[in-house]
Amino acid sequence: FDKSSLSWLDLSTLTQAELVNLNSPSSPDSNLLLQKDLDSCIDQNGVDIPDPAGLANTDYSSLGRGKYNLDKPIFAKMPGDNKWALHDLRTCFKGNTLDDPMIDSGGSMMKRAARSGPNEDGDSTTDMVTRCSNTQRNVFNEGSCKISYHPDACVSVPLPDPNDDYSSLTVNPGVGVADSVSKYLPHYAGPDYGGVVVCGSDNEVAPDETEDDTYDVLNRKVQSHRIDYSDQKRGVWVEVILAAEDQLCQKMGWNLHKIFATSTEMNPDSKNSETNINVLDNFVTSCFSTYREVMKKATFNDEMAEQLTYLRNKAIHTDWHRSGKLAWPDENYARENLQLHSIGLFKLGEDGIPKLDKFGKKIANYEQKHIFTAAKIWTGFVNSYRRGNYEDQDWATISRLDPLVIEDVVYRDWFPKIDLNGGYIGDQYPLCADLPIHHFLKKNARFRLLGGSSLPLSHEDRASWDGDEEVHRMALDPESSLYRNLCNPKNSSLPSSSLSLGTGSAVFNATFEAPFCQGSNKQCDSNDDLLDGRVNETNGPNTIDACSDGADTDTNYDTESVKRIIVESMKGTDLRGGELVKMQATISAFSMNDRVDYYFS
Repeated sequence: FDKSSLSWLDLSTLTQAELVNLNSPSSPDSNLLLQKDLDSCIDQNGVDIPDPAGLANTDYSSLGRGKYNLDKPIFAKMPGDNKWALHDLRTCFKGNTLDDPMIDSGGSMMKRAARSGPNEDGDSTTDMVTRCSNTQRNVFNEGSCKISYHPDACVSVPLPDPNDDYSSLTVNPGVGVADSVSKYLPHYAGPDYGGVVVCGSDNEVAPDETEDDTYDVLNRKVQSHRIDYSDQKRGVWVEVILAAEDQLCQKMGWNLHKIFATSTEMNPDSKNSETNINVLDNFVTSCFSTYREVMKKATFNDEMAEQLTYLRNKAIHTDWHRSGKLAWPDENYARENLQLHSIGLFKLGEDGIPKLDKFGKKIANYEQKHIFTAAKIWTGFVNSYRRGNYEDQDWATISRLDPLVIEDVVYRDWFPKIDLNGGYIGDQYPLCADLPIHHFLKKNARFRLLGGSSLPLSHEDRASWDGDEEVHRMALDPESSLYRNLCNPKNSSLPSSSLSLGTGSAVFNATFEAPFCQGSNKQCDSNDDLLDGRVNETNGPNTIDACSDGADTDTNYDTESVKRIIVESMKGTDLRGGELVKMQATISAFSMNDRVDYYFS
């Protein structure tokens, strides 16, 4: 054949260590993995090798769009006599787990793959090809999200349009103009700004490239042959459960799947393997957790929400305030959750026998009013945004894999719900109105990291307020310990002190006319002798403003006096201005009605 018409590489000089057999027991020499970087991006005919990351939005374009031009196949001459191979373009997934999310959340690859038209121009406003892999914040990864100062860190939720407070939607990449990369690259990324919150996903581990266990993904344009995706999905699932080492968990997962029955054939995403098998994975990974955790994972799963019709379920007040119409929340999941997933229809004794009332009838666990109020609980659930690093429909704008989120409080029912015992869910818990003043500064107050974004998570602000310095917000003192603990600034080290090391014990200072600690130390202690007493106080009155002590007729016991003061750093480091300190005082009081006031200046 004419090699001048091919895009080919000469790999015939590579060693066996540089070309590794994949899955050699099953398919020896049929698949080889290149284990070294090539020195050039030019093929044997002097032509640039196509960059797989620069496919523009070819695989996202629908029929007749005109941008669809697949790269030429790349061949390679292999070691041995007249052996040739064809490059197999495969999607490379990265590790993005809860404990170790991608530090750039896939932003570097997204920028590299972005193109405007037929040429790469490096412009961040160009068409998006590879999506950001940052998992949207949800109830399962909230506690493990991290702040990233990587300059290419991206977000999966499109940035709000400051010119339009009501529109910040993703675009179906196969219809009209493709999404712009700039919608997912926040201005506050990088070490000199607030940083980006990056989150991972449970068990999103990188695949082993040396294993040749692969499967095809659904794509509207790129398909080598006709594939039965439903059969492939079942094949992958069967192979996993039969070969897995945790057979006890696999059996437990299968039984839980029968309780929380869902059918993949009923859902819009009925063909993808990864998103559908994830339903069973939720049960397998929960085999040693509580039943409540199992119910939680099942509830926040897209497949369950699609089948039992509570996805995008709205509160009563949503339509009432908009159009004056009454529309009750869907009751499907509320009923199934009570009947099939939890307590069942009738009350049971410890022996499993139904309890009877005085007329010999079975006692029901719940009534229609309980279903009605439970339906209000399952409101506001929507899909996470579509992201990268997993298999999904290439035209999708929502995620079928990631847990559901409660994103828009407008759709959430926030009114009281009755329980099964004649009370209300949440009884005996404090109301928001009962919180003490400045409760956000109290011990155990919880703060949610936002990075460089000022938009809240649990309530709504105008999109145009994000980053607007004229919008007044509570700001922490950059020198405070709370700021350092929450924000973890890159330059958090304190400036060096010119003070010499002190003893931490105070001595009388004639200039201040009060006890004074010389040098640096974690504490300042007046000790037992400098402040002891009032009438007979050494160097009295020991006040920096010459304020005299009050008269005391009792000269024997020095009652109602301050005897000792210790000021100590809460962090155990040298005392510095602006830091939180602990103060201990020893006093002599006349009665329980006495009070001492302390001031600092």
